Formats: sequence, C-alpha cells, structure tokens
Amino acid sequence: ECVEVLLRLCSGESCSRLPSSGTSAGFCCRHATHAKAAIIASLVTLTFAFDSAGLVFCVILQTRLRDMRANSVGDVEKTLVDECMRDFEGLAAESAIYQENHRLCVEKLEGMDRLRWLPSVRLAVDERICEPQNLCSDSDPGHCADGETVGDVQRCYNLINQYKAERVHTRRAELLDTVEQRCIGTESWSQYEHRVHLDYCMWKHMKVGVCMNTMRTNCPADNSCCPIAQNHLGATARPNQYVCQKSPLVGLYCQHRDYVVPGSNDTAENRPLCSDVSCPSFAWCRDLADVPGLCLGEACSEYQRCLDVALAALVLVVVAATAELLYVAMLCRRAPRQMLKGTANAVAAFLKLVAYLLCTAGGLQDFTDEAVRHECFNTDGNARVAHAQRHVRTTCLLLLIAAAGSVCLSPLSVRWGSGLLGVPHSKSRYQRA
Repeated sequence: ECVEVLLRLCSGESCSRLPSSGTSAGFCCRHATHAKAAIIASLVTLTFAFDSAGLVFCVILQTRLRDMRANSVGDVEKTLVDECMRDFEGLAAESAIYQENHRLCVEKLEGMDRLRWLPSVRLAVDERICEPQNLCSDSDPGHCADGETVGDVQRCYNLINQYKAERVHTRRAELLDTVEQRCIGTESWSQYEHRVHLDYCMWKHMKVGVCMNTMRTNCPADNSCCPIAQNHLGATARPNQYVCQKSPLVGLYCQHRDYVVPGSNDTAENRPLCSDVSCPSFAWCRDLADVPGLCLGEACSEYQRCLDVALAALVLVVVAATAELLYVAMLCRRAPRQMLKGTANAVAAFLKLVAYLLCTAGGLQDFTDEAVRHECFNTDGNARVAHAQRHVRTTCLLLLIAAAGSVCLSPLSVRWGSGLLGVPHSKSRYQRA
C-alpha cells in the first residue's frame, strides 16, 4: 500500500484524493507529505541562502570595481584635512590649538585604508575639479558655464591670465581691481552652488595657476600639479607619492614614484619611470586612468562596460530574489497554485542564469585578469584588484548555484504544488469506525 501511495503522490495526486484502504496507507500518505515538505523547505532554504549571498557579493563587486578609480581625481588627502580643520580656520597656524588639531587630522589619514590604494597613473589634481563644466550647475546665477559666449568661470581665468601677463603698471593695477572684485573676492561666488571649489580654483590660479590640460602645456617646477602628502606642520615624514609627467597623447598627468622600469639591480629611486617604450603595461594603465576624459582607450572601455554589467547583474539578482520571496509567501498559504509557484521559480532561475552569463561572458573575469596582470597600482592597490578578481569568480559561482536551485524547485513546485501548511486529512470511514 505504501508503494502505491508513494507512486500516486509522485504523479501529483494529494492525500485527500487517495482512497483510504487502511491505516497503513494513511500513515504512508502523511509521512510522504512530510517528506515532500522537507525537500521543498530544504531546497528553498538553500536557494534563498545562495540568492542572498549572490546579492551581497554583487553589491561588494560594484564597490571593488569602483575602488579602481579611487584616489585618481583631485587631492584627496588635502580635501580631507581641509574638511577636518574647517572649525579651526580662524586660528593662526602658529597657535597650539591649531597645530594639535592639524596633527590629529593628519593621523586620521594614516588610518584610512582607502588612501593606500594608489594608481600608478592618475589625473593632475585640478583636472575635472576646476574645469568650468565641473564648477557650474543649472541653479547658478548669470552665465557660469561656457555656452554661446564665454562663461563667468572662464572669463575669470582669462582675466587672471591677463593680469599676470600685463607689464604696464597702471593697466596691471586696473586688472587686479577687476580680478579682486569679480573672481577672488569673498562675495564673488557666494551665490553659486560650488562656491568652495570656485574659491579654491580662483585662489590657486591666482597664486600658481590651476593644473589642467586646457590651461597648461608643461609641468610646473614646484610639483603643484600632483597630490601633496599631508604632514604635521613642519614635518616631512610622509613623502609625496607622485611626480608630474607629460605625454604627447594625453598631456599632463601624475605618475607614482614606484612605477619604474623593472628588471634593474638599482633601487627604485634610481630607476627611470615607466613609459610607453620601457614598460609593456604602461599604455594599458594610462588608458585605464582616462586622462582626457573621453574613454577612448580599450582599458577604459572595458572598465565602463564591467561597471554596467555588474549593475545589470545586481538588478537581475534583486528581481530574482523578489520572485523567490513571492514563492516563499505562496508556500505559506493553503491554496496550491502549482503553476504560479512553478512560474515564479522558472522566472527566478532564468534571471539568475542571465546574471551568471553576464558575469562570465560580459567581460568581468577578463577585465580583472587583465588588471591583475598589468599591475596598474601600488602594492596595496594591486592587492585590492586581486581581491576583486577572486570576488568576480565567487559571485559567478554563487549565481550559478542559486540558478540551479531554482531550476530544481520549478518542476517540484508544479508536481507537488501544495503548500507547506497542508490541509488536514479527513478520517476515512474505516478510521472513524
């Protein structure tokens, strides 16, 4: 009787439709139902666990990929110290309170891991910071950005250039008055959204000149085009990590001091810096940095595609996890709805399979492999890239296992469509007797 009951249950019939031929049949029916529920519950638990893990890894993968562009724009250390010292701007630099808080702010930098991931090739400090399109917004008054006519920002840059180039004292004094009123005054940019950056860019252009490829053609002697290591006042314990370089293809850029020609017996300080000719990986690393901002190089194109692929995979996993949650909610209801449950599993399986294909065929593994091979960062940065490489492979594996779980659940849901909260079986005439 038990064999007959099991065969009929596997064919899709429920215990309520089976004829009761004795207590042994009822006993087998109840235990077979419990076994089906246990199988479904186990598969659902494992599948949802891998769904959750895949979702978490997709989010972390996005972060790991974006870390490859960390510390490549602006002077991050200076910005953090300026923000930390904002409450002490009115104090004299010689005061004990100012120096003590400056020391504490610099010590905070030493504890930030993300400041240790340094690219071998990066932008000049003012690139994409002091350009008019980066300093202006739609809510700014007047004509901030360039349009049919020269905008306010570029007009100030031109005025400062004219003032520096002027040799007639009377005309130079007139230009200085105009610059102070329009460009470097305390109220010159008070109504603009990015007034802090505007004040900084105008001040720097007045002092040493902003370092952008649209404004300079050569590296300055004071190395003001590259990030300056922040130290305690009067200390030089932390040396600068970058030097300004010039390329006929991309213009000015900053190169890490340790990115030197390999294979020499000399120390890193005595070896020449890498170039297109001396280092095979230089061109790929330079394209990854995307100095012109046009993303024309192969490395930059692959990087942007990987960001899009990782985001698409994340969205697919989120939708698939939502379908699995709906399936779990249907399991907790008494209504069978076999086809609806099977459809939910099939949709989740399809979405996760597409996410897996994006992970494997979308270029994520190839790009991270190339990034590890070219070693476009310092030691800590390369370790971060190697971690991203392992993360990609783990994410793909989790998505494949989660898709396999949904594939297994779909036919079982159609065949064994009753919920985990089954309807109690009515006693047969023989049992009531």
